[in-house]
Amino acid sequence: MQRFIDIGKKLLPLKHWLMSSNEDLLMETMSSTDYQDIKQQSNESKNALHIGIASQDHREQMNKWQYSPLLRFFIHMMLITDEKLSILS
Repeated sequence: MQRFIDIGKKLLPLKHWLMSSNEDLLMETMSSTDYQDIKQQSNESKNALHIGIASQDHREQMNKWQYSPLLRFFIHMMLITDEKLSILS
């Protein structure tokens, strides 16, 4: 995850990111000063961290956020094409 975030924050400032998970995992992860600019949503049904580009959900009247798949797609493509990444057979 750290490698994912290191690549991603070079491409897009953290204030445009969204992270969601259950409250305990968010508190544990967001306690780091490195991630304080990331928008966060708590969802008790999630047991893993979900991270991506935040886009405003215009279907909601309140200030809600949803994920744009663009960041995840781009970072996964970077990892796939990374020649330094050693993949064990």
